Amino acid sequence: MKASFHSSSKKGSGKHNDRTFDYASALNIDESRTPENIYHICSKDPDCKEMTFEDYELHFYKKHFQKALDLQNEKAVKGRHPERVREMEDWLKTKKPQENIYQIGKEKDRFEISAEKLEKIYLSYRKKVREKYPFIKILDYAVHVDETTPHIHERRVFLAHDSEGNETPNMNLCLKENNISLPDPTLPEDKFNNRLMTLTADLREIWLQTVEMELGIKLDRELSPETQGFTTTQRQKHVIAKQLEEAEQKLEEANLKLAEADRKVERIKEEVKEEIDKIQAEYKAEVERFDGVKSAIAEEEKALNQEAADKLAVLKERVDRIDGKTLEIDKIESAGVFNLKDLKKTAAEGVLSIMEDEDAQTLLEKAEKRNEELEKQLASAPSRDQLETMNYKIKAQNQEIEGLKKDIAVRDEFIKREGLIVKFKDFCQEFGYKLKIKIEEITHKMHI
Repeated sequence: MKASFHSSSKKGSGKHNDRTFDYASALNIDESRTPENIYHICSKDPDCKEMTFEDYELHFYKKHFQKALDLQNEKAVKGRHPERVREMEDWLKTKKPQENIYQIGKEKDRFEISAEKLEKIYLSYRKKVREKYPFIKILDYAVHVDETTPHIHERRVFLAHDSEGNETPNMNLCLKENNISLPDPTLPEDKFNNRLMTLTADLREIWLQTVEMELGIKLDRELSPETQGFTTTQRQKHVIAKQLEEAEQKLEEANLKLAEADRKVERIKEEVKEEIDKIQAEYKAEVERFDGVKSAIAEEEKALNQEAADKLAVLKERVDRIDGKTLEIDKIESAGVFNLKDLKKTAAEGVLSIMEDEDAQTLLEKAEKRNEELEKQLASAPSRDQLETMNYKIKAQNQEIEGLKKDIAVRDEFIKREGLIVKFKDFCQEFGYKLKIKIEEITHKMHI
């Protein structure tokens, strides 16, 4: 079994470490074991113990590094760069604490250890580090047993000093101040040969020794065969080269996947275009069909309206004839009641006045014949009651005609609102048939 030690100044989060975030959706966290975790702030101030890790780290920075930040802001103002002035919250983001992760075993080892036991091992390690490297200030740590493998998160800063002697968080300056040597003093300092590598190697050895002593076991420290005999610098270069090779391979795989994704996107675009063209063609055909049906309905509506207008004209003509007969009867009645005897007397008198030109008997016969014709006309003429009844029927028929007009208006509104072409066509046929029957009934009544 192996024990591991990893450092990072870029990764890590105080919120993750003290679980002050919504971890309900975090798939790698077992919420049932979260209460077993241990969170500790490295301060003797009791007020700080109640803070979150992030709040305490800001508190520590303000207490220890505010003078250094003030000096930096003062130089920025004097140099006419007020935009470079920073608050401590901003400074903390660019000069974050370094985070270390300590772990015993891997997931495949199924190593079980309680949070208390793991903390005990860590505290023994931390004591040795404090004694040997007092310039490393540990701010807080968390023991996590609610993830796949128990481990510890530690956040620390390196206490260096600026030109005025103020404390400032600067790792490289701190290691120089405390005479930490390069892994290979014969080579220049670079990313493959720097003081942090020396410090990390020593801290890792202290951690491994502490684990072995506390657990009474022998850890697997064998190096991989391909790095046997390498110096620390060579091993670091080899690891970085291997990581670079893996990164290039992953990049090539990603490019292949990207190319395949591009091809899929093009295929999808073509399929979508074909589908859009198909839909547009179907839409165009449907619009043309709709316009044709709409035109047919308009023609049918025009024909129905013309037919109704013709029927109405015929009805109006008949009504006018009835009104004319009514007027003639009114004139006859206004002249007074006919007295056939007076008419005969008047006729006889007229006959006597022209007897000199025509035979009297012939004239009397003509007068009596004319009298009979008048009596027939009077007998066939409707009475006032009959005329009133006819007028009532005519008004009722007019109301029915108005009702038919309203039905036509309702039909038009139905077409505009619903647009149900097929149903409307059936409706028009049925309505036209009903309208035709109704007009025939009205016409038949008028003849009667």
